[in-house]
Amino acid sequence: MKHILIPVDFSVFSENALLMASHIARQQNATLHIIHMIGVMGAILDREEDKTSQEVIYKMEAAQKELSTFVDKEYLKDLEYNTTITKAIDFEQLHTLIKDVTIDLIIMGSKGASGIKELFIGSNTEKVIRHSTIPVMVIKEKIENFTLSSVAFATDFSLYSVEAFQKAIVFFKQLHIPITAVYVNYPNQFMSTAGLKEKITNFKKALTKEAQTIDFSIEIINEYSVEAGVTYACEQLKIDAISIATEGRKGLDHFFNHSVSEKLANHASIPVITFRLK
Repeated sequence: MKHILIPVDFSVFSENALLMASHIARQQNATLHIIHMIGVMGAILDREEDKTSQEVIYKMEAAQKELSTFVDKEYLKDLEYNTTITKAIDFEQLHTLIKDVTIDLIIMGSKGASGIKELFIGSNTEKVIRHSTIPVMVIKEKIENFTLSSVAFATDFSLYSVEAFQKAIVFFKQLHIPITAVYVNYPNQFMSTAGLKEKITNFKKALTKEAQTIDFSIEIINEYSVEAGVTYACEQLKIDAISIATEGRKGLDHFFNHSVSEKLANHASIPVITFRLK
C-alpha cells in the first residue's frame, strides 16, 4: 500500500479517521492524501457569475486555513502527506484523484452506532462507498494505537459474494495480512455440515486462478445472529478489522440482508472495510 485517501470535514469523526490513517501509513510506509471537498449549493450557482466566484474564493480561503489547523497534528510530523481542497457537487470527482494518484485505500470516520443510518443511507460516507472501486475503511471510534495485522471477511459463501471476497484476499495478500472467512450458522438460515461443505467447495471453485493460490482460513461460528457470531469470532481470533461486501447501487443492502448489514456495522467496535461488487 502506497497511497491512502482521507476525505475530511473537520469533525471529530474525521480526526479519528486521520489518526487511523497515520497508524496504517506508518505500518505500510504510505503517503496520506487529505482532501476537503467544498459543496457548492444550488442557490450559489444560480447567482450572477462574479458574485459566485467571490463566494467560492472566500470559501476556499477559509477552508484552507481550517485545513492547515486540522492537520497540525503531532502524529503526522514524521509522515509524508499532502492536502487538497476542491469544489465538489458530487462524489464522482473523487475518481479523478483516485486514478491520478493510484489510491489504494480510502479511510473515513462515522458517527458510531447511533449514526449508522446516516452513515450508510444517504450520507457522504455512504456515497463514497457506493462510488468507490477501491476499499473503504470506516472508523467509528478513536483508536490510539492500531496495527492492521489480521482481517476477517464476513461472508455467506454465496456465489454473488465471490467477486468482493477475491478482491479482499488479493488486496490483503499484497499487504502481507492474513484473512479469515467467517461464516455464521444461525437459526433462520441454518445449514447442515454436508450442505455447508458443498457450498464452500463451490465458492472456492468460483474464485479466479489467482485467488485460488492465496491461502485463507475459514471459521464457522454457531450463533443466534450473524452480527453476534462475527463479533465473537473477531474477539476470539483477535481480529483487527472486519471486511464486508457492498453493492454499488444499494450500499450494504445485499450483504446477507439490510438488517444484518446494519447491525453488523453498528456493533463492530473495530474498523469495517468494504469491498464493492459491480
